[in-house]
Amino acid sequence: MVYADYSYYRAVFRGAISETDFDRLSRKASGYLDRVTFGRASRVADAWSGKVKDACCAVVDELYRQEAGGEVVSETVGKWSRTFAASPKTPTQRMYAAVDAYLGDTGLLYSGVDV
Repeated sequence: MVYADYSYYRAVFRGAISETDFDRLSRKASGYLDRVTFGRASRVADAWSGKVKDACCAVVDELYRQEAGGEVVSETVGKWSRTFAASPKTPTQRMYAAVDAYLGDTGLLYSGVDV
């Protein structure tokens, strides 16, 4: 199940990647949401469906950044150059943070003890 479609991504979430990239990455993002919510995301009430869609879109954006090499902090056109931000978090931690921003207060994520 894919939680968000491209029209939602562009109109509501206000994302900027292409439809082709979104379609490819939204399947991965939805699978990730299923894993971190233990399948509970697919059974949410309408009150939380917007949060699940937003979480899916946020993971799509994070996956896209990871494919591009990270978050770009500067670019130069003459003698082209690109600088990426160094992050203390792993790619998985950044994806989980993207989900947590939208679903952290819903009870859909694991709320046990993190070792």
